[in-house]
Amino acid sequence: MGDLAIRSTIAFTVSFLQGCKYKKALREYTSLFIRIRGTVVEKQEGDDDEIRLVNDLFNDYDRNVRPAKEKHLPVEVKFGIAYTQVVDLIEKDQVLVSNIWVRMKWHNHLLRWNESDYGRIKTINVNPGKIWLPDIVLHNNAEETLPSGTLYVFKNRVILTSDGECTWYAPTILRSGCNIDITYFPFDDQLCELKFGSWTYNGLEVNVVQMSDRADLKQYMTSSEFELISAKAQRNVITYSCCPEPYPDVTFTLHLRRKPGFFLYNIIIPCLVIASLAILTFVLPPEIGERVTLVIESFLALSFVVLMVSDNVPVTSDSSPLITKFLIISMIEIGGALIANCVSLNLHRKYEMPQWVRVVFLHFLARCLCINSGQPREGINAKKGKDRAADPFLDAIKLSEAKPLGSPSGPSPSHLKIPNRTHQDNSSILAEEVSELANLELTHEQNQENRFFWIFVSRVVDRLFLVIFSITFVVSSCVIFAQVPDHYNLLL
Repeated sequence: MGDLAIRSTIAFTVSFLQGCKYKKALREYTSLFIRIRGTVVEKQEGDDDEIRLVNDLFNDYDRNVRPAKEKHLPVEVKFGIAYTQVVDLIEKDQVLVSNIWVRMKWHNHLLRWNESDYGRIKTINVNPGKIWLPDIVLHNNAEETLPSGTLYVFKNRVILTSDGECTWYAPTILRSGCNIDITYFPFDDQLCELKFGSWTYNGLEVNVVQMSDRADLKQYMTSSEFELISAKAQRNVITYSCCPEPYPDVTFTLHLRRKPGFFLYNIIIPCLVIASLAILTFVLPPEIGERVTLVIESFLALSFVVLMVSDNVPVTSDSSPLITKFLIISMIEIGGALIANCVSLNLHRKYEMPQWVRVVFLHFLARCLCINSGQPREGINAKKGKDRAADPFLDAIKLSEAKPLGSPSGPSPSHLKIPNRTHQDNSSILAEEVSELANLELTHEQNQENRFFWIFVSRVVDRLFLVIFSITFVVSSCVIFAQVPDHYNLLL
């Protein structure tokens, strides 16, 4: 081959130098190049069995032909997946992001060979664009870009064996739609499906069957948010409204159980503490006005938590999440505590307490709530006692004013007529001033006494509200969390 090339090159050069026409020299050069290339290819094909095998297999092969020996029979495609990771479950969009390894097997009788004729070659890896592929797609695809759920566009090579078996392995990340049930959120279980099937071939042309009754979980990466309970596989045959032929598919049902640790320690327990602080404001003395401020701040903190939770919950009217019910009840109780605090702080009065208030609050409720009411009970008839205590003083003043001038021990009226009249005027003025001071002091003492009684009533009302709201809070929380499924252990 080398001598021929050299001689041809020399002939071409000589012809060109001797003034031969350019077209004739170009034809000779092209012919020479074709002979050299053919000789090299023949030598390579003779030396490499795999090249000969690929050339022989795909020489007259058409990738559009369905590989069925009898055209009225379907091509059986075995389909399976290895589920490796739960990338994310977007509750708001109801989308499951999964990392899986796709596995497909089928037979192609048009791509078989005799191993002894090709150097005992058993398998070859071929470009998927050269052979027939089943158009398996993810039916519940939630990705905007088509290749996410279209498996036949993968670029991974297909493993082809001598008996015509085709095996295709391809890793991918899929976004599938998942119907989220938020009834027990965040103590919820979710059932998400991955539905695979042929899009254009019906069941009479391509028969899709599962490789096993469940997905392969040997390479599964544990998720910090969800626990994968099971991944069962099931073959379904459905007849759609568009076409009379049956369409088989393989559906993998993923049972995911949420780990509630994040919501338990970052939302539920802080909300319990916030609501408890709002209720414990009834323990503070009634004179402290910051009680209302503390309750308002608790209400605002709980409102922020509600907004944060609402961003992660799907927009649905079918059911309300368990955590939302808990937050709403907590907000109602904190709002009620705010109103109750306002009522309690406005019980400070100066006017006289009605008798029925003294009996109901100072006697009955105070005893029921274990509040020491000895001092207020002694003062129920304190007004009459104080009136009686003030009477001797006033009587003494009256007696001094009414003392007879002609008493044996007193001077005669004739000698003390003018001085006694002056003395009577001064005594009358002094008596009026003393009486006025006594009335003022008595009024002040009565106001202080009434204020004390009202403060005591406020204490009784605070204790009553504390008991009512505590019982309501405990009972409502127990009723809500009693709905949590039994397989959750809140202590862990």
